[in-house]
Amino acid sequence: MAEIVKACDSSLASRPLVAVKRILPHLCDDVQYRAMFLDESRVLAQLDHPNIIHAFEIGEVEDTPYIAMDYVHGHDARTLFQRARNADQHVPIAVACYIIASVCDGLHHAHERRDEEGELLGLVHRDVSLQNILLSYAGDVKITDFGIAVSSQNEAHTEVGIVKGKFGYMSPEQIRGAALDRRSDVFGAGICLYELLTGERLFIGDNDYKAIERVRNVTIDPPSTLNRSIPSDLERIVLQALAKQPRDRQQSAFELRRELLAFMAAAGERCTRDDLGTYLREMFADEYESADGGEETLGDDPELAAERADTELVLAQCRCPSAQLDVEPHEHAMHGLLQRVEREKSERSRQRVFQRSGRPLVTQELGESFERQLTQALAFR
Repeated sequence: MAEIVKACDSSLASRPLVAVKRILPHLCDDVQYRAMFLDESRVLAQLDHPNIIHAFEIGEVEDTPYIAMDYVHGHDARTLFQRARNADQHVPIAVACYIIASVCDGLHHAHERRDEEGELLGLVHRDVSLQNILLSYAGDVKITDFGIAVSSQNEAHTEVGIVKGKFGYMSPEQIRGAALDRRSDVFGAGICLYELLTGERLFIGDNDYKAIERVRNVTIDPPSTLNRSIPSDLERIVLQALAKQPRDRQQSAFELRRELLAFMAAAGERCTRDDLGTYLREMFADEYESADGGEETLGDDPELAAERADTELVLAQCRCPSAQLDVEPHEHAMHGLLQRVEREKSERSRQRVFQRSGRPLVTQELGESFERQLTQALAFR
């Protein structure tokens, strides 16, 4: 479990905003949490794709690991889902397809990553959900939170039968605690597409047991019963992605993306990065036009907060506002930022000084580039 704060790098003249993720202080000595955080660092360091959140720097302050990542000026897809639902609207078909096609592009990049010997890492995100799809007002789509991703290089290994993730976005095989491959992420992408198109949660029940049963049995109402404007060709794509057996789904995120783009072209459903940005600025005009508007990437949906609090299965949900999981609420984490100045005489601690404003300063006496610090930080591999 970790927290995310907004910060800026004063070593650059432009002082760009970044999101800094770090383990909560009281968990720094927990071997399991620390291993999972370092696993996420390794994963992000090996991924370079416009649809995946980018890690600029990895390091430690006072023995607390942190990751400096892209700061996305916008919202997550769950907040868009909720805003459209509250307005009694459906997210336009072209927009929903474009978002998930972009997600699939990023997922395929992750699934295809190889090690130094050319062997696939076998990377599976395991938490493809609307909350982990960030949308910027410029029209960018980025997958985030690889905190429970699994790969062949993980130090923290998940034992057989142990489940990690959000109930409502798990694949049937994930619910069973079975071995996973890229097709589990295809299922997660299918859930996200279903929800954006219909404006309804797919796998939700009165309690955890009922939600789990719905996933295990893949109890699905055809999306066209909830949104009559969904064409049959698109419905077929959605339902195939949500097939109970992995062998019956699209066999890769690349295949799902290809089908969505082909549908969009055939149906005349056009959406580009600029179109998505325009749509988001219109949907969140009240926040975008305000002085501080649009800089949050989490909504205040109480249903979402309850969902994230209902289980201890997610061991590294950095963006979860649940008190049960000992994670600070997002507003407190973002606006309270870091409440103390962390200084030590050691060379390591002087690499990064956190002020009360939450802005990290690269000290002039070190003045190391992101590339050099990143190389040093990855020496633990």
